[in-house]
Amino acid sequence: MVEIAVLLVHLDGEIIEASQGAVDYLGRCVGRLCCEIVRGRTPSRSRFCTQECPKKIAASKNPVCATTIIRDRMCRLMCVRLGDQIAITVLPTRFEPVIEQMTAREREVLALVAEGQTSAMIAQE
Repeated sequence: MVEIAVLLVHLDGEIIEASQGAVDYLGRCVGRLCCEIVRGRTPSRSRFCTQECPKKIAASKNPVCATTIIRDRMCRLMCVRLGDQIAITVLPTRFEPVIEQMTAREREVLALVAEGQTSAMIAQE
């Protein structure tokens, strides 16, 4: 059974608490910057996690939910503001073997579809 990784992050990006699942998956976390530990990437491999994430999440009224690649595993990431902190959950998905079997173009198309592009828009690229 996979334990969910849960991080509590201050608005400056510093991780202030980490569940045992987070330590098992991400290593020593507390006292370090979230973007340096999580290092999430989109399915098309562009950078998802940045030093500005906590401020953007704090400014948003909605949680951030995304499928990201963390430590070479496809994960479901959810970030929610809790007062002056951000709660982050990371749950590895069971779909990574399918992603690994895809060609670079197939992964690119999948990422574009996930971003909301239509088949016609993708075909023009």
